[in-house]
Amino acid sequence: MFYEAPGWRDEDFYAFLLLQRVFGNFNQFLNYEQLIDVPFQNNITHEFMRAIPDLDRYDSIFSPYSDCGIFGHYFFGDAAYAQQMSYIGGIIGEIMSEYLTDVEVTRAKNKMYHELLAIHTASDQMQQYGPQYLNLGRKVPRSEIATRISSLDAKHLRSVCKKWFVDKEPSFTSWGPMDDILQNGLYNSHKVVLQNMLQNRHFDML
Repeated sequence: MFYEAPGWRDEDFYAFLLLQRVFGNFNQFLNYEQLIDVPFQNNITHEFMRAIPDLDRYDSIFSPYSDCGIFGHYFFGDAAYAQQMSYIGGIIGEIMSEYLTDVEVTRAKNKMYHELLAIHTASDQMQQYGPQYLNLGRKVPRSEIATRISSLDAKHLRSVCKKWFVDKEPSFTSWGPMDDILQNGLYNSHKVVLQNMLQNRHFDML
């Protein structure tokens, strides 16, 4: 489930790099304990993943291009719970636009810093520098990326989420049984329920 996102030259590019780490990822074989035990959860998305039975994998994906990009959520799990997956994918960005905290942002920054420090091999460097030369015409040092990321806070990321996710139509792509997805309808069908949740600060229904 994906939304339109900024490209390489957009002012929100680095905010989306950080948002990808805020949403994080989940693998049942590696992270299951984090779902059932709150102290082990390492990103805010795990709280929402707990609502989906038999979820095998979740990934947050940001793919920027020269003049546009895509950002979204990849779910892999039991087709019987396809509605839950698409529903959470459709509302989590809007929830973040209201309730994202500096705790989650700091956690995502630390993850980003560790990833930058882990770039050692020639292959890793080429994977990082190649797209930069193609889209920006220059190499962006790790220190510059870290500096740009460090200046972002929860207030700014909430505004970015409102700009790109609130009242925006996502695109669905499904592989496997389609019946539940087809019955789920468009994102607009979720808006009334979501607005009530945000007003009442009530997310148990997920």
